[in-house]
Amino acid sequence: MALRLRRRNQMWRRLLRSSKRLVLPIWWLLWNHLDFDMTNHVQWDPLYSVGNEDVDNQNKAILAQCNALGDIAGKPGLEAQQLYRAAFEELLTSVRENFATEETLLSSAAHLELDELRDARDEFETLTADIVTTDNFEMSEIQRFMTLWWIGHLIDSTKRYHALVEK
Repeated sequence: MALRLRRRNQMWRRLLRSSKRLVLPIWWLLWNHLDFDMTNHVQWDPLYSVGNEDVDNQNKAILAQCNALGDIAGKPGLEAQQLYRAAFEELLTSVRENFATEETLLSSAAHLELDELRDARDEFETLTADIVTTDNFEMSEIQRFMTLWWIGHLIDSTKRYHALVEK
């Protein structure tokens, strides 16, 4: 138990160092000091809208997938782990499709923040490939991280796209 906790703390420190997002340090403080042992379920808020129906629908679906991970994470057993892995892979596919859609929209408008989007995509790929794995974290921890990371991305995207739509 102590070894797993020490390993998890090391992984969180690595996660924090690799991330440029403010949400991770805040999440780390809450997780570390309040010892949360629950999943996060987030409902769509119109404030998350980027003003593009396709992107908004993708974002709504991704939040629903994050919530579904939370529902699965609370179940015990090998079957739940298999369901979780399958749902997590579907979530990763949806996120990658969303990044591709956003990149296409920003590229077509020669938007200045395209590099920021690409950095966010690269950060996401690194985190999900190397750090945020069931080898390092519990399913509920991964679900919380994914939900909060995606909310941070939505907030960043909203700023990006409102400027694009207003042009």
